[in-house]
Amino acid sequence: MSLYDRFGNFFKIEVDKLGKIYELGAQINDSVDRKKTIYLDGRYFSYNAYEGASESELTQEILERLLRKQFYLALKAKDYEFKEGRKYRAYRVEDEVRHAYKDIFRIFKGFVYRVVVLESDIF
Repeated sequence: MSLYDRFGNFFKIEVDKLGKIYELGAQINDSVDRKKTIYLDGRYFSYNAYEGASESELTQEILERLLRKQFYLALKAKDYEFKEGRKYRAYRVEDEVRHAYKDIFRIFKGFVYRVVVLESDIF
């Protein structure tokens, strides 16, 4: 099966404005909003400034991880669940498919998503 045998949406993510990014260090406390932070190479980064944070360079990897996390959080806010062990497979419980063997297994309508970087573009 090739990429072109399946239905999909492939679109370029355009970032209009880049703000500052802050390195929070190797440990963070409870006052830091974890929804606005990522962990990369043993350090925490956020787009919010916190006490003791230092301004850092916004790399493509940091931007990609921030986008991936915010996409995940937006799906969670819309009541999507994620298949255990397959964190990019999203579904909603109310989208269950009716079938004759429901007492044995359940099937849900859902989708697989990825944030992909090709050269300097994010899709």
